[in-house]
Amino acid sequence: MRSLILYSLIVTLFFSGCSIFAPQGPEAKVEKCESPFVYIGMPKISLGQNDLEVSIEDIKKFFEQSMNRDSCLALSENPDAYDFSIDVTSYMNHQNQEGIATDNQEVTAGIKVSFILKKDRSTTRLNSEQSIKINGKKILGIGKGAKISNADKEEMLQKAIQKAYDQVLNTLR
Repeated sequence: MRSLILYSLIVTLFFSGCSIFAPQGPEAKVEKCESPFVYIGMPKISLGQNDLEVSIEDIKKFFEQSMNRDSCLALSENPDAYDFSIDVTSYMNHQNQEGIATDNQEVTAGIKVSFILKKDRSTTRLNSEQSIKINGKKILGIGKGAKISNADKEEMLQKAIQKAYDQVLNTLR
């Protein structure tokens, strides 16, 4: 009887603990600012190696989403504002292992984002990277190959920009 009660108690604590300590999404951590505390000039965006064909419009879109999320950073033409640039590179590597009847594919892709802030004689560079690895297998030409989708690409870009943006806020607070 005692072991049954103890077992029931442990199971109840386990399940209630899982629901209480469930991870929260990134929106739960957002601290809104009453007014911006960092002012930057219009970002200069440059693309390096661009295997994933990341567009400047997507970079602008995700950067604006990050800015609008918390209102801590604002664009300004004031000469005291930070000069601001965003450098983005993307890469994709394919590996195929061909057998007699099977073809194993692996695609690794990633996006690197750098935010560069310059003011007076000071330069701050904050880097972020997101990557993904997808495996696929074909047997006698039938099956799913490894491929990076547009949704994968956009998610990597959004997360890399958000991570670099959060670093800017943490550095300049």
